[in-house]
Amino acid sequence: MSFERYIVLCNPVSTDAHKTAQRIREIRQLAPQQEIIIINTVPGGLEANAALLQAYGDRLGEQTLLCIAGGDGTVNMALNILLGDPSFSSEARRTPILPLWAGNANDLACMLNGSPLRTSLKAVLTKGRVVAIHPLVCKLEHADGTEETHRAASYASFGASGFAMQKLERSIRTRSPMRQPAVSRFGLEFVEVSRLLLRAPRFAINEAGKRKVIFERVFLNGSRFAKIAAVPLSLTERRYHRATVGHKSLWTLLFHLAELVRDRAGRRVGATHDEFTVLDTAWAQFDGEPVRIPAGTHVDITLSDRPFYALSTKLKN
Repeated sequence: MSFERYIVLCNPVSTDAHKTAQRIREIRQLAPQQEIIIINTVPGGLEANAALLQAYGDRLGEQTLLCIAGGDGTVNMALNILLGDPSFSSEARRTPILPLWAGNANDLACMLNGSPLRTSLKAVLTKGRVVAIHPLVCKLEHADGTEETHRAASYASFGASGFAMQKLERSIRTRSPMRQPAVSRFGLEFVEVSRLLLRAPRFAINEAGKRKVIFERVFLNGSRFAKIAAVPLSLTERRYHRATVGHKSLWTLLFHLAELVRDRAGRRVGATHDEFTVLDTAWAQFDGEPVRIPAGTHVDITLSDRPFYALSTKLKN
């Protein structure tokens, strides 16, 4: 599929940022006549990085491919900017994205185009088709009446993994001199995540008037979660999978998520709406981005009416 231009949004501190230069060289070789724009993300969150994309707002649209050289968190940021920033036109919101496998889990990248070990960038750019995906939308209404909205392309979770992620971001990923080699990174992060999950507290929710204490609740938009589990849903379906773990279980979260997939009490395959109130302060994560959820927050989960668009060799509308 041909595009008039390519914008490469690069996260210089993503897990596999060292691979970005090679990806950019590949794009230049495959599209030698097209305009290629390189943008590096900056600290400051959505607002600061929205300004970077706003500067190219007149070049966004269906004829521009937004390549994201970062992990799921960088993709999540770009997704929330495109769909949530009121300054972007409806045409700009139709800009297709392509995650370039430059992060840790690369959930969205692998659901769209498979593993980078089996799929070449050339195959994606020549054979890929643009598909529409409706992301998860999580509306948070806090006890003081303030509201915030988070979108997630692949998954949203509440509880243990969100707790572990926010701790992990401040520890091993920023300090370890062995961060870049994949084997060393996996081993270090495995040990650290195991330790953090053992420390993660359970938390209480109110759901349909009943108080429940849970360890983890996960909403999966699509077939894949953190490379280790699958559910029978496609990213392009307008429904999601919900599962809940009530008791504190390290192995459930580390290996295969078997209990999450089979959990009869908390499982909902093909859900389209959920809501509950968090009674204890907890942590959530949206495509791997941790967010603190204060006690008393009402959570409402649906699928967005407004889709985002992505280049895929594996999915069909």
